[in-house]
Amino acid sequence: MSELETLVRRVENDRWLASRFGSSIVRERLVAIYAVFHEVSRARIAAREPALAAIRLAWWRDALLNTHAGAPSPHPVLRAYSKHAPGLPAALWTQIVEAMNTSFSSWDAACVRAERVQGGLMRLALHATSADGDSASAYLPSLATAWGLMRLCADPARDKPGPIEEGVALALRFHARGAAAARAFKSADFPAIGYTALVPLYCRAIRKGRLGIPLLQRQIRLTVAAATGRL
Repeated sequence: MSELETLVRRVENDRWLASRFGSSIVRERLVAIYAVFHEVSRARIAAREPALAAIRLAWWRDALLNTHAGAPSPHPVLRAYSKHAPGLPAALWTQIVEAMNTSFSSWDAACVRAERVQGGLMRLALHATSADGDSASAYLPSLATAWGLMRLCADPARDKPGPIEEGVALALRFHARGAAAARAFKSADFPAIGYTALVPLYCRAIRKGRLGIPLLQRQIRLTVAAATGRL
């Protein structure tokens, strides 16, 4: 296992698990995308001041644009990603980075941010799994919002714009809407979106005061979702 894949397996384990349902090249592309996403997210979180966070995010935005233009930064993650950049829309990275740099003071605003950040990442992942990265437009916004809200509720280090129960209820509502619309999703897209099938499990765990789900339980849920085509 490569160093990059080891990183993604550790920091984005649910996405890594879903990527295992793809071919070797799809898995490699997704790992590269998720590694970049982790580095961008870490750049924002590590900055103690909003102004510093904006500077770091701007660096990543420009570095990603340069990578797509054929001039990758010497950063090891960007060098690895540069192999897969052709054919992927650089504009989605700009959307993700700019959305990360926004704040929110209500659950409605958190929904907008979640859809922009997580939705942008999911669209990039879909472009990596198929020629038509926009094929999921009917269900992607809802699933992306659900995943983003759930992650926010599950993270004890992040400030919430209101009661956690309200965020959990919203996450479940968006997931139900997206899952209903995704009943006809292409099996080739599962490696890019399949992890959203875990939203209800995480939400139930949060309500019980637990933040994690056993690996075996997650593996079983993903396998069932892939086999039945139901998220």
